[in-house]
Amino acid sequence: MSKSSHHLIKTILIPQVASLLIEKYAVSEDDAIRIVYMSPTGKCLDDDSLGLFGQSAQYLFGLLEEDISKNPELLKTV
Repeated sequence: MSKSSHHLIKTILIPQVASLLIEKYAVSEDDAIRIVYMSPTGKCLDDDSLGLFGQSAQYLFGLLEEDISKNPELLKTV
């Protein structure tokens, strides 16, 4: 898979993960996107060698839930 394909997959996955965050934690869309990008999991999404772009939105959401449980500050609104 090419690097541009990874980017396209991430543009689909991130909004799906954000929707799951909105549903479970009642955060705004902007906050959900911020949570994804500020979390350790979101930062790992930038490293294509880890292969997270190939996982499902539900799998990534599970990783984000672990991030949130370890750092509840992620849920604070800006």
